[in-house]
Amino acid sequence: MSVAKLVDRENQENGGKDWIVEEFLAFSDDNRFDCSDVLFPQPYFELSNAFVSQDNKVSLKHLHKFLKKWYKDLAGVPWHDTHKADGGYYRYWSFEAACSVILLEINDDKELYDYLYYPKDLIAFYHSFNPTAGEENLLNKYNRIAIKAGEKAPQSGYWFTVASNNSRQYFNAGEILPEIKKQDWGEVYWQFEKEE
Repeated sequence: MSVAKLVDRENQENGGKDWIVEEFLAFSDDNRFDCSDVLFPQPYFELSNAFVSQDNKVSLKHLHKFLKKWYKDLAGVPWHDTHKADGGYYRYWSFEAACSVILLEINDDKELYDYLYYPKDLIAFYHSFNPTAGEENLLNKYNRIAIKAGEKAPQSGYWFTVASNNSRQYFNAGEILPEIKKQDWGEVYWQFEKEE
């Protein structure tokens, strides 16, 4: 849900603008916006076609078409061709293709390995990752609750904000998390640390 909030923005002004974004987010939220527009048909039309079929073989054919044209069709984006300049290059990855493989539950993606932009190692890690109980607790430790200033604390405990030094303080559930006025900071969020 936190990704959806980032995409939608505060007033949900971005919600329902792009079919692919809505399709990705609908896997974890059935109450997403209805949308039929693909804002950037090149190269994303083929990616959208991958989601239309229930047959993974058909979906893979569309993923092939998508990856084949992915880099060329994104020629207008700021990072395009940065590998030709000095510095700033960190490789190109089609994370949207990886996301599609995961969401479509395609377990055999080896035929996509030939595409330089396909993050096959990320998918291999995804398929092999099985956290133990201790690792799950470790992962949960970093999934912090973050609430916008001016809203009620959903849980009693210690809260802090990176918008202010030494901000750690105890709030009871239902108390309003205070605003902090800082020039050029933007929205302030309080993060839950622990109950005691």
